[in-house]
Parts: sequence; C-alpha cells; structure tokens
Amino acid sequence: MTLPDDLDRRVAGAALGLAAFLFPLLTLVAPLGVAPLGTVLGVACLPLVIRRRLWRGLPWPLVAGLSALAGWALLSALWAVDPAQAARGALRFLLVSGLGCCGLAVLPALDEAARTRAAQALLAGLAAAAALFLVLLQVEPSGSHGIDTTKRGVTILALLIWPARRLVSPLLPRGGIVAATLAVCGVVLAGSSFSAKVATMIGLAVVVAVALQPRRTVGVLAGLAIVVVLALPWLAERIPSPHYTFQSWDFLPYSSHHRSTIWGFVGARIVEHPWLGWGMDSSRAIPGGEVEILVQRFAPDGRVVMELTEPWLPLHPHNAALQVWLELGGVGVLIVLALLCWVLFRVAQAPRAERGDRAALVFSTFAVACVSFGLWQSWWQASFWMLALMAALDPLRPGAVLPSATKETPR
Repeated sequence: MTLPDDLDRRVAGAALGLAAFLFPLLTLVAPLGVAPLGTVLGVACLPLVIRRRLWRGLPWPLVAGLSALAGWALLSALWAVDPAQAARGALRFLLVSGLGCCGLAVLPALDEAARTRAAQALLAGLAAAAALFLVLLQVEPSGSHGIDTTKRGVTILALLIWPARRLVSPLLPRGGIVAATLAVCGVVLAGSSFSAKVATMIGLAVVVAVALQPRRTVGVLAGLAIVVVLALPWLAERIPSPHYTFQSWDFLPYSSHHRSTIWGFVGARIVEHPWLGWGMDSSRAIPGGEVEILVQRFAPDGRVVMELTEPWLPLHPHNAALQVWLELGGVGVLIVLALLCWVLFRVAQAPRAERGDRAALVFSTFAVACVSFGLWQSWWQASFWMLALMAALDPLRPGAVLPSATKETPR
C-alpha cells in the first residue's frame, strides 16, 4: 500500500484543526495541557516542514530574534545562580519556539479548505468554552475556589476575542460584530480573573483607538510599551516597603499588594546585575526570595486588625518585563524589545480592517504578561504560539462551506 504524497500536509491540517478546537477548552479545564497540545501540533507539522523546506518562508527577524534570545539565555548559565536550571530553561524555550515556528511555517502551505476548517474549529471551541464557563458560573459563584481554577483559561478566552472577531468580520454587519464582541467581553468580565479583565479592557480600548486613529495608534502604543519596559526597574525599585503599602494602600486587593512586594524586591535585585542578569529562569533561586515577611495593618488606636505573611519572590515576578530584566539583564531586554518592535511593525502594516484586532491581541497579551504568569512557563509560551497561529488564520468568507462538506485539493 502506498501512502498519499500529501499525507504530511493532511496530517498537519488535521492537527491544526484539532488544536484550534481544543485550545480554548483546554485552557479552561486543564491549562497546563496547552504545552503538550502545542508539542503534538509542532511534531505533526515537522515532516511537512522538513520535506518542503518550509523554514525558508519564516520571517528572518523572527528567527534571528528567537535564536539570539535562546543563545543569550543559554550563555547566561555561565553566571547564573542555578546554572543547571538556566540551561534547562534555555533549551526548553528553544524547543517550544522551534515547534511553534513549525506551525507558523506550515500554515501558508495548507490549502484554503484546511485553513477554513481550522478557523471554524477555533470558533466552535471558543463558543463551547464560553458556554462551559457560564455553566461553571451558575454552579459556583465567581470568586469561589472552583472558579479560581479557571482564571488562566478565562484569560486566554479574553485574548482569543480578537482573532475570533477578525475571523467572523466578513460574515456579520458592523453592528453584529460590536454586539457579539460586547457579549463575549461580558462573559469574561463576569469571572474573577483580574488578568482576564485587564486583557478585555485593554483590548477594547485599543480597538476603539485604532478605529479613531488608524495611522497613529499603533506607533503611539508601541512607544509607550517600550518606555514602560525600560522604566520598570527604576519604578519597581521605588515602590515603598510592603509594611507601608499594606498599612496605607488598603484599597489594594491582597494579590495586588503581594505583587507590589515582589516588584519592589525584584527592582532592587535588578540594580545589582543590570546588564547580565541573574541567569535564565533563576527567579526561584534569587538569594532572599524565599524569605517570608510579616506585614500588619493597624487601627488608629494601635491594635493589629490584619496581618499576613508573604515571600519576597515566589517562583517568578508575575511581570514578564521585570522577569527578563532580572534574569537576562539589559541585553536580554534589548533582544525582546527588538522582537516586540518587529511584531508591532507587522501590526502597523496590516490592512486597515484587520489592524485593530491584531493590535488588540498584541497589546492585551502584553498587558497580561506584565501583571501575571511566569514568562517561561511552558503552557504560557505554548499559548503565545497558539494565539499567533489563530491570529494568522484567514477570515471566513461569506458562504464558506462546513468542514464536513469541504473537499481538499492537492496544492
């Protein structure tokens, strides 16, 4: 029995469609499973990439930037506080990036039918995930333990709003697009995830701003993002002590207060090694980070009305920009900023009808990365690549056939 010549293309297309459907659901019920999902997708695409040498179609700034970042991360093992952990983190980043690039390289080689099925699968998965989340909200109120376990998934759903909007934009009138967007945003805002709410509000603001000023908005926001990344260590170092903030900033939720404690500690450590950093993925090994401090809140008569203990730095800084500064220093930050500038340049060059959604995805993802999650966590890295793939899918055309009725033709 002979195998079809385009078997590798069919396997890659089927894997992309399956991953597009599972991605929203998996982030909601088992977010750590996104890393295996991305691995399976990348491995499924690898034969097609190799046979047709599709890596040659990847943008060279992307490949150069990722290679430079992985190389610098691996080199940082020479001075890292935990050399073995730094080397493992660098190699893991290289593996995830390589598999992610396989998915991006394959997408243009798939025929229109396969890309249409993937887009439809994403929309179906997103609708199923939103419905599941609404069911969970009815079973357990927002803020309960059960709903807290879905916070990562709801954040991804908030980011997927913008690729989904782009996919359905040719099918609905403008009023329908606005209504559907607000409905999905309402579902996200009904949850308790602070990151998801940040992503949703930033995304909405960016879409509106691009609609009003399509030529200037992306450039202005890009400049603002660069200034924020460069200024963060200076700002973090000047955060008052946790004893002061716990007493005087009583408007902050506990999680936000703890972030201010972490960022103040990280800002002080960045100053000690501003250019080289402490080594890739070394946040968990920073001296003094595991020490727990006691903070108290006093009533006017001097009575202690609240107290808690918290570590200076658990596992990671909950801020991607500060994590790069801390671990890879100024050199790593410059590489990351170069990658970010390239991405934003691509967004600015997008067709006007798509620019708002693309910008919303990039800036809402940037905002989430600056308030939550460890940058090098495999599930989060894999989510970056899945979001990029979903954003690269073709918008659905009016009259697009259902997947079951689509007949593929070899390219």
